[in-house]
Amino acid sequence: ASTLPPPAPPAPPVQAPALGGPIISPTDLIATEPQRAIVGDFVPDEVLVTVDGDAATVQQIAASFGLEVRSERQSRLLGTTLARFGIPDGRPVGVVLAQLAADGRTRRREPN
Repeated sequence: ASTLPPPAPPAPPVQAPALGGPIISPTDLIATEPQRAIVGDFVPDEVLVTVDGDAATVQQIAASFGLEVRSERQSRLLGTTLARFGIPDGRPVGVVLAQLAADGRTRRREPN
């Protein structure tokens, strides 16, 4: 018959590092929020839209809805483009979002 070796002795307890390192005052920590261009929750004349397609599709949507393309970021992996549209004619953001929701090329629409 085979015999098992005796169990190993328990490991010694782990010691925490000794206190006494440098003390950092909370005022020395850098915990700032990123700068905001606009005061408030949303930019009043902008929407963010995820578009099925590339920059040409973004331009077509902008022309169809009277919007201006302020920036865009394409994801080739997902086949989508995140576009930031400006609303130059003063329409309310909610109206523009509702109009964009009817366009099948837009996946996601939200205020900026």
